[in-house]
Order: sequence, then structure tokens, then C-alpha cells
Amino acid sequence: MLKFAKNFAKKVDGNVAITAGIVFPVLAMISLGALEYSSVLSRKQSLENAANTAALSAVNEALLAYKNSENIDLNDLITAAAEKSFMASAGAISSIDIPSFSAVAKVEKNKLSVEVNYSVNYKTIFGQFAGKDTIAIAGDSRASATTVGFTNFTFLFDVSASMGIGATRDEQLKVVDASQEVQGKACGFACHIVEGGKPPTYDAARAKGAVMRVDVAREAALNALDVIKNNTSQACLYTVGAYIFDNDTYEISDPNDSRADDMNFVSNNVRNKVTMQSYGGGTDMESALARMASILPNSGTGRDASDRNQVLVVFTDGVNNSTQRWQDRTLDPPWGKDVDATINYPSRPLLTGVNLYTLDQNACNQLKAKGIEVYFIYTEYLVPSVGEIGTIERNAIGYINGTLIPITQNRMETCSGDKRFVFQANTPAEIKAAFEELVVQKTKPLHLF
Repeated sequence: MLKFAKNFAKKVDGNVAITAGIVFPVLAMISLGALEYSSVLSRKQSLENAANTAALSAVNEALLAYKNSENIDLNDLITAAAEKSFMASAGAISSIDIPSFSAVAKVEKNKLSVEVNYSVNYKTIFGQFAGKDTIAIAGDSRASATTVGFTNFTFLFDVSASMGIGATRDEQLKVVDASQEVQGKACGFACHIVEGGKPPTYDAARAKGAVMRVDVAREAALNALDVIKNNTSQACLYTVGAYIFDNDTYEISDPNDSRADDMNFVSNNVRNKVTMQSYGGGTDMESALARMASILPNSGTGRDASDRNQVLVVFTDGVNNSTQRWQDRTLDPPWGKDVDATINYPSRPLLTGVNLYTLDQNACNQLKAKGIEVYFIYTEYLVPSVGEIGTIERNAIGYINGTLIPITQNRMETCSGDKRFVFQANTPAEIKAAFEELVVQKTKPLHLF
């Protein structure tokens, strides 16, 4: 027996055939699996295209019916059109069956939208050998269409002291340099506004060419106004108003002005008047939103210039500060609490009678009751990375970072009523993109989202 085993081991005849016999089934299975996987991906892509086409065609068909004032239920029209389109496209895809499809339509004034969801079973070819007869493929698509409706945009800019911080590290260094020259200390936060009755370093830093966060917001808004101008298909279609706020709210471009549809006129107002307020003190978002609710009319259907849709766009870092300088609005202390501030939980005292807190999630209720859409461009509270920061301010920053920032975006989403209405943007490029995306959503008739 031992001799037989030794002789067998010495034989090499047929080694290639034996190896091939072992390896070939494995390679075949891998190859067949790759083919199956490729087939699944191809069908998945085809189904995604079918869903996108169904969503877009459905809202487009309803949009035409809306414009023609047809006497038809737009929800039913959208649902039926989406299903018809998807089934026609999916029916041309081989080796699948469709156990589940739904189209949920939503009609709000002049905005039409649909969400398409599907689930299909792909019938495998090679997977059957491994006991896998089908592979489930699921997906969704959403589209919306907005009629070319008459719309008023109102921009509300937070121009309190925290918006006067350098937008990037390089810009903050210019603030520190200006502080050194004006106040004799390398200040990067808080005392860039005032210190011991001396002039604020904000103006000196801007003279050095420093770009502050409020400057970034202003330029982004100007870009958004260009987008509105370029998407205008008829005269007086869009009007724009603009306001700024710290503890108080100030009009800088009247939405009811006869020139409110002239984007060049509005741009000049924004360009010249959206700057940080050195004398106001703190930030009171609730009062600013309440002021907007008292000024803006009920949102209309958008069918004519006298019945405009109303859209409010709020740019802020989301931190309320109940500080209020005296009514003479000088730079000199002492300062006190804003008597109009309504402090909400959680909050933290900064100085005697002065508190830090974030947005009240109910602050938009009056606006929403009037049908006004409230959008937030939320730029997270910026802490300078250079320069001196005092003990009081450092403690404040710790509270803002640890307690307020984690809840601010959620508060805004609850306030607006739709998380899609909150755009978080921190860098200059992100802020510009957020403004542009928002106005494109409101002025571009048809798009996936």
C-alpha cells in the first residue's frame, strides 16, 4: 500500500486536467455571478430612469391642465399619469415582474408634486442554480412643478455682531490686525465691535479688505437676485423685499415699492445696506419673524400680481442674544437686556440680565398661518480661530457649541414646517450655493428633488 502511494505521488500525468477540473467550476460560477450582477444593475438603472420619467411627466401633465384651468382632479391626474408612464417603461424591461407601485400626489396652491415608489422582482437566470430565483429591486423618485406664479421673495438678514466675524481664517487675521492698530490688542471676537469706549475694529478691518460673514451673505443674495432676474419670463412676475435685524428689524428694500420687481433696484439696496450693525447689541429672531408676520400679506395663489405667493428667506447663525445697548445707540457701556426679548429654554446668562438661547420653534406659526413659506439659510455660529478671546466670550462659545448648535437646525426645521426648507451652509461657497438652490427651486418650473 505504501509503495502504491509513493508511485501515485510520482505520477504527474494529468495534473493540468485535474487542476482545471477543480478551478473551472469556481471560475464559471464567478463569471456567471458577474453576468447576473451586471444584468441586475442594468435593470436597476432602467427602472430608475422609468421612475424619473414617470414623476416628471406626471407633474408636467398636471401643470398643463392647471395652466389651462381644466376641470379635473389634479391629484388623480398625477397619480394616473405616473402609473401609466412607469408601467409603459417598465413593461419593456425583460425578466421582471412588478408586485408594488405607488404614486402619491400633492397639490398646494400652484405647486404640484409627486413621489413614486416601486418594487420589482428580477427573475434570475444563473442564480437559480444557487437557489435564488428572484432578486428584489426597489426605488423611488420625486418631482415637483411650480406654475409660473407671481411671487414675492422677502430676504431677512441677521446683521448682529456675530455676523461681523471674518468669514475665513485669512479674513479673521485682518480683523486681528485692525484690532491691534485701533485698540492695541489682538482681538478676534467680541471686542472687534467695541472695547472700553474705543471705536469698533469692524470698520478698520473692512478698510483692510476683510470679508465678514455678513459680506458673504450679501454677495450670495446678490447672486440669487441675478438668478431671479434670469428666470423671469414676464414683467412683474417676481418682486423682492429685504430687511435686516439685530435686536430690532429694519426695512432696507420695500417689497411694495413700485420698483420691487426691478432686481437692479433691489440689488443696490442690498449692496449698500446689508452690513453688520455695531450699535444694536444682540439678536432677536422671534421679534424679527413676528415683524415679518405683521408686514407681509397672506400668501396668495400666484395667479396675478395682486395675489402673490409669499416666500420669506431668513439668513442667520441661529443664536439669540438678549443684549441691548442703550437707546441712544452709542458704543459706550453700560448695556442692558433687550426688554422685548422672550427668552426660551435652554438658555444661559452671559452677563447680568443677558442670556444666550436659540430659536423658538413656534416663532414661525403666525407666518405659516398666513400661508407664507419660511426658508432658513443656517450658517453655524462661527468662532474665530485666531486672536484673543476673553473669558466671558470663551464660556459663551462653549455653551453655544455644546448646547445650542446641536438643537438649532432641528428648531428651524420645526419652525418652517419642512426640513427641506432649511439649508445648512458654512463656507462662502456653500452659502452662495444655498441661496441659488433656493431661488431656483421657486423659479424653475419643473425639476426632480
